[in-house]
Amino acid sequence: MKRNKIKFIIFGQSRSGSTLLLELLNSHPDINCEGELFNKFKLYIKTPLLLKFFTRYPFPYINYRMKKSMAPLYGFKLFFFQVHFPDKCLKQLADRGWKFIHVRRENILDQSLSNIIALETNYWHRRKDEINPNQAINIPPKRLLRVLKTRSNWRKRELNMMAPYDHVTVIYEKDLQNADQWQETAAKVYNYLGLNPVQVKTDLRPTDTRPYTERIENYVELMSMLKTSEFAYLAPRQ
Repeated sequence: MKRNKIKFIIFGQSRSGSTLLLELLNSHPDINCEGELFNKFKLYIKTPLLLKFFTRYPFPYINYRMKKSMAPLYGFKLFFFQVHFPDKCLKQLADRGWKFIHVRRENILDQSLSNIIALETNYWHRRKDEINPNQAINIPPKRLLRVLKTRSNWRKRELNMMAPYDHVTVIYEKDLQNADQWQETAAKVYNYLGLNPVQVKTDLRPTDTRPYTERIENYVELMSMLKTSEFAYLAPRQ
């Protein structure tokens, strides 16, 4: 009798450690976890018209990718803004037996700065043998405020969307930020998926090891602005 495939999604936002988590989980020989199936820049779906269709009706493509995989466990990354009806999509996934891994970053200031820098430099990940970046950028204060408001709203929506469903939570600062946390984090997720743990590995490294004071030319200006905004609680303490 053929065993049903175990299915899961990594749900979250960019710059939350989702790619790192994906690679750690893929250390297991029974797992095939793919990336963002509905991200137009990842080119899983290369035809714009098909992408437009599948972001509205995602299950034919999800089922296609799942059946194409030979691994006993199949997963992919999903950010809620990548499909037209995310609440409906999550409910359908839950009804069909999919498991949810919610990865999130507590510090939305770091997350926002990281995302802006990645967008400006087009430098999203760094591998073991790649050099550390040395460029610095200037961020308009109003842009940072817009991103912080967006990220704050996204977090509230994500938490509300996950609340009705059984899921495991992975927090970047607690579970992924330091390499010595990776094995325990992966073991927690493997247990949730019904797997025995294996030794995990990845050649991913922190994208940029420099502090934001060196990566952002007007960092002092940004923090000064932050202290007089609704996000004053995020401003680093002296």
